Formats: sequence, structure tokens, C-alpha cells
Amino acid sequence: MDWSGIPGCWAIAISIILGAVGRLAINLAKAYAIMKKANYKG
Repeated sequence: MDWSGIPGCWAIAISIILGAVGRLAINLAKAYAIMKKANYKG
């Protein structure tokens, strides 16, 4: 594929979406770790 034809606005939108997905994954990982610790203590 030739990515040079993609407008800058699409590149920005994709980067924002990827950033949001990355933050969501980190938050889910943190929540999972907290739940695991809570279950381990219990």
C-alpha cells in the first residue's frame, strides 16, 4: 500500500485513536492487577 496519499488529518485521527486504545489497554491492565491483588489477599 502507498501511505503517501493519506491526508494529514487521517494520520492525526489514527494516532489519536491508537493513543486512546493504548491508554484503555493500560487502564485495563492496571484494573486487572488490582483485582488480582484483592483476590489474592481475600
